[in-house]
This record gives sequence, structure tokens and C-alpha cells, in this order.
Amino acid sequence: MTKLSLSHLKMAVIALLILGVCGALPASALADDDSFVGFVRHAKFLRLTLCETLWQEVRLTSIPMEMAVLPETTELDLTEYEEKVIVVCGRDGGGWIYSATVAEIASPLVAEFILRWFPLPCEACLERINSATQEDFEEVDAIGPGKSELLVAGQPYVAPDCVGALDIELVLDNVPDIGDVLRERIVRHFCPELYEQDN
Repeated sequence: MTKLSLSHLKMAVIALLILGVCGALPASALADDDSFVGFVRHAKFLRLTLCETLWQEVRLTSIPMEMAVLPETTELDLTEYEEKVIVVCGRDGGGWIYSATVAEIASPLVAEFILRWFPLPCEACLERINSATQEDFEEVDAIGPGKSELLVAGQPYVAPDCVGALDIELVLDNVPDIGDVLRERIVRHFCPELYEQDN
């Protein structure tokens, strides 16, 4: 299995930006199938889109789109690619990539480049919450000076292996006087894209 070169990735990103296509990063060195760059976390494929929601969770199946078979029956097991950036070839079918095969694994250098320039939803969300001031927190409904002071005192918040809004909400669980409703309000305020991703 060949590694994705840095120049290959840069060309793909530039081509995507020029074409203004939301969905897949083209990879001309691969087969005629559509190609998708993504990150695997908890055996789930997070596809890089460069749309408003940078990362979109999609599932991978080896069956062709035209087969009258449930895609779940041949869903790809991505366990061996955990915490890696990979290139997948297949056909986009709205929530599923059909005829999916893992074509390439990005080198650590390329993976670092992608994740630095296109942070995963949780990392971007945590960065916003960790850099928030008391005034920022007070913009959230029902958060006053007392609670905002506690929230700032709790920074920095850490959510290893985070994949969604609930993981961020749980990070705020240790802040006194911040219940379930307020935790969700805080995360929705700073990171609305996490809830769009879950829909």
C-alpha cells in the first residue's frame, strides 16, 4: 500500500478549492472512482469535505450502489486504521460510500499537516471553549459572572478520542453548578457544527 505524498495532497486541496466542490478530495493518481480523504476514530470514517462542516461521518461498504443489498451487511471494518488519515475510493451515496476500498494510508507527516490545517470537530470546539473569556461564556443564556468564572477556572478542557458534542459536554461535567442543560447550551453556543454533524 503506497503512502499519500504531501505534494499529492496539496494538489488535491488546491484542485478542490479551485473547483469549489464540497464532498471529496480528488486524487488523480488513484483509479477512476471517486476518492475521499478522511480520518478514522473509533472505527468511524470522518470524511474531509472543506464545506461548512469540515468533517462528515460516513460509513463504508464494499457492495456496489446498484446492488439490492443492505450496505450494513458488508460494512468495512476500519479498526486497523484507527487514528490514521486514509484515502478511500468508492461511490458517494449519501451517508455511505459504496464499493469502498482503502487505497492509501497517509504518512504521519501528511496526517499532521491535514489535522493541523483542518482540525477535527472536537479539537476545533475545544480550542474555542478553552480560549473563551468570562464575557464569552456570559453570552450563553443563564450563565452569569459566577458560573463564567468557574468555567474559565476549569480551562483548559481536554477530551481525548472525542468524536461528538456529547464528549465535549461530558468534559464540562466537572465544573460545579453546571448541569446537563447548561453544558449543552455552552457547547451549542461555541460549537453548533457538532450538532449539525449528529443530525
